Amino acid sequence: LDKFTTATTWTNVQAATTVTYSAGAVLRVITYTSSGSLKVRVYYNNVMIGSEQTVSDAGIISNTKHGLFSTYSGNTFDNFTLWARGSGTTKFTDAPFEELTATRNTTTKYNNSTASVQLVAGGTDANYLQSVNVGDTSTYNLIAYAYTTGAAVTTADLNLYYDTAELTTTFTPMGGTGWYKLTGSFTGVASAKDYGVRVKAGKTVYVDEMHLQVGTGTTQNMYVLNSNTGVTGLNVQGIINGTLNGVATYSKAGTISDADFSGGVSDGLMGIDTTNHRLYFREGGAWSYIARKKFDLNKVLAASDAGAIKFASHVTFGKDSGGVAKIASGSAEISIAFEKEYTSAPIVTASQLWDIDQSTLDVMGQLGTFILPKQKYIVAGVTTKGFTILLESSASAELKFGWTAAGIKN
Repeated sequence: LDKFTTATTWTNVQAATTVTYSAGAVLRVITYTSSGSLKVRVYYNNVMIGSEQTVSDAGIISNTKHGLFSTYSGNTFDNFTLWARGSGTTKFTDAPFEELTATRNTTTKYNNSTASVQLVAGGTDANYLQSVNVGDTSTYNLIAYAYTTGAAVTTADLNLYYDTAELTTTFTPMGGTGWYKLTGSFTGVASAKDYGVRVKAGKTVYVDEMHLQVGTGTTQNMYVLNSNTGVTGLNVQGIINGTLNGVATYSKAGTISDADFSGGVSDGLMGIDTTNHRLYFREGGAWSYIARKKFDLNKVLAASDAGAIKFASHVTFGKDSGGVAKIASGSAEISIAFEKEYTSAPIVTASQLWDIDQSTLDVMGQLGTFILPKQKYIVAGVTTKGFTILLESSASAELKFGWTAAGIKN
């Protein structure tokens, strides 16, 4: 980048920088005014050379002539064009150069991928492309996933791009994640073509999982939105068949077996027998099932001895069905509150308990008499929330009572 001091002499604005020649590469100079100074940038093959330079010479700022020159007579230049930069009608977003910054991003990514690419377009629309030879003339779908700020992604942000033009792009939201699936179709050719996206001027987008699909026959991922963890991947290898190390639910009229899963079997598979109303599950290499059956207690009681229910072992009830209450010495009552309120007042019974060891009982048995202090009591104030044990008079010593409560259906 040089500054002419006379018609035939010049000085370097920035130190000379060596670059690698690339056939067909674009050489461009961008100038703009900021804080009364002329700012100048030089780009070659979409890479800025050196750094932005400031020209403060007022004579040059107001009398700039744009052009190219070479100190070597053999050099030639093609397609020298001036494009205005600014806003509104003076801004050319489709100028024949690009200002695009591509950065690998591991934070904003789709479907728990390793990373996405963050694309930041400057003052012009810019392409992010890869050359691919599909090798035939089949119909292809170009697919990519894009994200901006969580808002809707539209054609105002980017479009899919093929060869030398933008594709008609369909935008499909992926749940409420802010990610959108971009799809576009074209007819392939048996030669190398550029595929990718065109990002609109001034836009920042994240692009992930870009790929080409021939027709609709290749394996695709179906993504299931999970409200707790975001988006998770589910690879579906069959319409109704299970997958190895996965779970599938299969429905048929009759017994479920390995033969029903042509896609392979593994523990964890499940199936529903719609004839016998059974849920089959595969565990330890074998199939078992649980059956749907209505439990009728009346039938059970009618079939048992005199309508009695027999238990094979001890029965344990909750805290609201029974317990022990202690009335302290000098007190005449104790109130019990249920942890969970009954729907209607239960039936409550109470009996006094005595802490007498076996040796004392033996002596009392030999004497043929039991001399125990008598205390009259009642159970009162039974409600859905609790009850009270009342003594006829204050206790001369601590008294212990065992109580039970049973809810009664009307």
